[in-house]
Amino acid sequence: MLQGTEEDDAKTEDSSIEREILELTSQPPFTLDDLKSMANKSEREIIFVDWVCLIGQIYMVTVGETGRRTDFLLRYTPQEILEWKRQHLNSRNYGRSDQRR
Repeated sequence: MLQGTEEDDAKTEDSSIEREILELTSQPPFTLDDLKSMANKSEREIIFVDWVCLIGQIYMVTVGETGRRTDFLLRYTPQEILEWKRQHLNSRNYGRSDQRR
C-alpha cells in the first residue's frame, strides 16, 4: 500500500479548512473564537476580508486570528467599479483578449 507524502497530508488539511471556510457562507455569522479555531487547525495564517460601501466610499476590512481589524479606504467609487464590471465582465466580452488591455 502506498503511503501519502507530507505534501499530500498538507493538501488534505488545506481542503478540510477550505471546506470549513466555505460552509461559513451558509451559516449564521461566525465569531472571533470560530476564526481562532480554524487558524489552530492550519499552518497557514487565515485572514478574512470583506468590502463595505459607506456613504459613496468603498472600504476593505480585514480580520486575522488575533482579532485585530484593519480598514482600508479604497480609491475607487462604487460607480467606477460598476462601470469597470460593465466594460470587462459582461457575458459577451468576458475572457476575450481585446478586453484585457
